[in-house]
Amino acid sequence: MGELWGKRLPNGTWNGLMGLLSRNEAHIGVANSFITDNNGRLKVLEYSQPYDVDESCFLIRSAAELPRWQSLALPFTPYVWLGVAVAFVCTSPFLFWLAKSGEARGESFRSLADSYLCAWGIQLREPHTFYPVCTSTRIFVASMWFSSVILTVAYSSHLTAFLTIRRRPAVPETFKDLYEGNIDVASIGEFFNISMAATGNYYLQSLSKRYFISKTLDEALVQVKLGKRVYISGRKALEYLISTQFSSSGWPTMRVMKECFAPYSIGATLQRHTPLKRSINLALERMIESGLINRWFSEALSRHRKSTQVEPDQTDTSKRDHVTPLNTVHMQGIFLILLFGYLVSTSVFMIEVLRGKNAQ
Repeated sequence: MGELWGKRLPNGTWNGLMGLLSRNEAHIGVANSFITDNNGRLKVLEYSQPYDVDESCFLIRSAAELPRWQSLALPFTPYVWLGVAVAFVCTSPFLFWLAKSGEARGESFRSLADSYLCAWGIQLREPHTFYPVCTSTRIFVASMWFSSVILTVAYSSHLTAFLTIRRRPAVPETFKDLYEGNIDVASIGEFFNISMAATGNYYLQSLSKRYFISKTLDEALVQVKLGKRVYISGRKALEYLISTQFSSSGWPTMRVMKECFAPYSIGATLQRHTPLKRSINLALERMIESGLINRWFSEALSRHRKSTQVEPDQTDTSKRDHVTPLNTVHMQGIFLILLFGYLVSTSVFMIEVLRGKNAQ
């Protein structure tokens, strides 16, 4: 009852799966058992030959998807946007000065605001009513048009991709990230805590001091769901857990952290000196050679994915067999810009009306 693999008790006996084998109450144990002598296991049981390999990984909560309206700014880096803004602020007064200096030849703007509006139209590749007369002004306007063509083509060619791709904020991916983020570790039993403390990695050893032992999986996952802890276990066990419990719809709410450690061979647990070991090893060898181990695991994951109808990741082009249409979620940034225009123009209109009344 909740003892799982089992641990060594103060009186020297074992509970869980190890206890059943040591007391001759079971002949074979199959439970993703890592082949190791942790806490003196080999004194009470034996392992079959390895039939799989796994590694110790961390289960962490997936970050919430970022708002799609932010995608409008993604085609360019912040430094490029800063350069565009600085160029716009500087070129408009320079264009006004060139036109003002050619005023005697019939070339000028009524105000600096007209110059900014003309420069804005050039950036958007829209026709304008200002036609340069002076050679100097023509050269400058031509350079503005050339730069705006490159800028708008580069932006529009990247925008569609960013509108359809799901984006999530940066999340911990390494042991260092967990340590610096003050994130605790939880699991069932002491096995993984001992494994972390035995490594030569400073961050893993430090995380072993923030290790919480849980009696059940549900108890361990309570804080993991809140983002306050991570759950450590074998990679395949975590992948199965995500597929069965955290992928009911849409994007999985949990993920496996990229950096893992301590790869282990997996074998069946047996009674010591059992005559069944030779036959079991032969059967396992045949299953390995035929590829049944990997096939069964893949089928188990596939079966659960189909039953939960998990939405495919839009960033994985190999899983898409059709073009994704743009919906209101993708285009929310455009409507926000339009709403912003309504609000600002209305506010300015009210200010102009009030000024007109005061002038009378």
